[in-house]
Amino acid sequence: MKRHKEALFAPLDKLESLDWKLRNEGLIRVLEIGVRTGVCLDIPYYGENLKYYPRNSRVTLVDKNIYLQSFFEANSSRISHLKVERFMVSHGNDLRGVPSNSMDVVVATLVLCSVANVAAVLREIRRVLAPGGKYYFMEHVHERSPTSLRTVQLLLSASGLWPAVFDGCHLDRDAARSIERASFKDLSYKYVSVEDSRVPLLNLMKSHLIGSATK
Repeated sequence: MKRHKEALFAPLDKLESLDWKLRNEGLIRVLEIGVRTGVCLDIPYYGENLKYYPRNSRVTLVDKNIYLQSFFEANSSRISHLKVERFMVSHGNDLRGVPSNSMDVVVATLVLCSVANVAAVLREIRRVLAPGGKYYFMEHVHERSPTSLRTVQLLLSASGLWPAVFDGCHLDRDAARSIERASFKDLSYKYVSVEDSRVPLLNLMKSHLIGSATK
């Protein structure tokens, strides 16, 4: 997973803000949806993406978990290289506190699997991005081939068992198709397999979609 994220976020180091004031200061503005991105060995991947952001980032964090804000504040020293401008307790489909066309970058990893309305989240991402802004994503997706694993993914999701246990997560979503329909430009993505020998259960979502798109 680490090497995939390093490759995904590498372009941020050379990114220039679309806001002339920030550009003159050498800064970029980043919004991340879903600060908590999963678990491994019962340890939360809290803020797993933040370490990949360049020092010139001004970050807005959005997460639906009201308790995560206090946890973040208590552990903010872990990301002392960044300036977090704001922590919003909200869902990704409701970013009304974020002005339209205000973000250079929006990041969402392992988010679309669990939201109630994927299309609404993508509309909000596109709204808050400045024209020319970048959306970076990494989402687990269902198996593309009709394998036994795909059958298990469909059954666990349709039964409601997996979503009930894993905070609304669905194993059967097609993130690529949803993003393709969201009117972004320069959409680029690839599929990778991310297996975890430490937690075999997580291999039910080993297929991932990684890429970026432009408003």
